[in-house]
Amino acid sequence: MSKRQLGAALRRLRRAANLTGDEVARRLEWSGPKISNIETARVTTHPNDVRLLLDLYDVRSEDERALLLELCRGSRMPGWWQRYGNKALQNWANQHIGLEDAATEIRYFGIDLVYGPLQTSDYARSVISAGSPDHSGQDIEKSVQLRAERREHFLANGSPLWGVLDEAVIRRTVGGSTVMRQQLDFLVEACTLPHVTLQILPLAAGAHAAMGTAFRIQSFDDGSSIVYVENLTSAQYLERASDIKKYSVAFDFLRAVALSPEDSATLMKKVAREL
Repeated sequence: MSKRQLGAALRRLRRAANLTGDEVARRLEWSGPKISNIETARVTTHPNDVRLLLDLYDVRSEDERALLLELCRGSRMPGWWQRYGNKALQNWANQHIGLEDAATEIRYFGIDLVYGPLQTSDYARSVISAGSPDHSGQDIEKSVQLRAERREHFLANGSPLWGVLDEAVIRRTVGGSTVMRQQLDFLVEACTLPHVTLQILPLAAGAHAAMGTAFRIQSFDDGSSIVYVENLTSAQYLERASDIKKYSVAFDFLRAVALSPEDSATLMKKVAREL
């Protein structure tokens, strides 16, 4: 959370100094994306960089400087997920889980996959094995353990999640009938939690506003949002207001045409019984 707080504070100070991100990068001889990455908490910031920014923004209050440097030091502490190592957690996933932990709201649309923190271990093992055929059994189990701990964090105190799942997600038999039935039972149970809302977008709904694109919209307590789109080898973070608006409108459309949460739970129970 301190990384998000630090980024938000530095963005506020930059705007108060009437500087754009490009102007700051040019004056400090930094790369163009560095300011954006700092302000959106996608990178860990060194205290020396924070001092340079505070000098440029003419922040003279010793108390404010001390507070921001303390936030910077706190942001450099490793997250709980980082002890699993590179095999279980690639750099782009590392960033995503950090942002997921800091989010105050998550909106998710899945086209063929259950959202990570709602995956059972057996379902996750099947997904990870299929996506990482070159990994050893030990590496795969490490990834499964990471996902299990991510699930525990989310279920215990996670951000409010509103998920829309294409019906293909619950129809695709991942890991065999028994594994998939247990996964569906778990989703139905998760729907009873106060911070989880799930809807199923029926196949009969036909074409829709997000064909072929799974995405997550993560919002934060500073009022900002990020759209997260993942592929096989990397992830894309969209921050422009126009992008966030387009994905938000698409999500509202999906939510409107999907089954109600109650009917969605009924459908998941039905599919589970058929397995």
